[in-house]
Amino acid sequence: LATTNTTNAEVLRLARSIAAAQQPEIDMMQGWLATWNVTGTEHSMGEDGMLNDAQMAELAAARNADFDRLFLTGMIGHHQGAITMAEQVLASGSSAEVRALAQQVITSQRAEVTTMSRRARCSRHHRLTACASSAVLRTTPGRRTIIGNGTPSSVRYRVRRSASPSARTPRLVSSV
Repeated sequence: LATTNTTNAEVLRLARSIAAAQQPEIDMMQGWLATWNVTGTEHSMGEDGMLNDAQMAELAAARNADFDRLFLTGMIGHHQGAITMAEQVLASGSSAEVRALAQQVITSQRAEVTTMSRRARCSRHHRLTACASSAVLRTTPGRRTIIGNGTPSSVRYRVRRSASPSARTPRLVSSV
């Protein structure tokens, strides 16, 4: 859906990255199930972070910024569901291969949740250059509280005036 519903390069890159990372995991798990002659493992829509039919329809109908918001929110929930299931495998699984994949899922999807959460927060605020690599938490006129490298800091900034609103560039004034 991302390739047809958004022009946001960051969301498109993230969607491609998620698909590329998850397909080999899906293939591996399907191979194990076939080897073990296990059937009936489908999850219901809306279960374990899966979007339900109504959410999927809303996502399919959304475009650009609305799509980005719904995609990021949906994928964060989906990843959190996968992390929960992988943690359950680590707690009770006996297969070394399955446990190794569970740990890989936890590690990679936690990192993706962090990236998606940051992107979702940034998209709700006026863009600051720092927002691409930092998560904006709170905004007041002329001041933002951001996290950079995990440390909250308050940043004052001024926007240079220009004839074109899109040409206004945030300039760091001070870090408190």
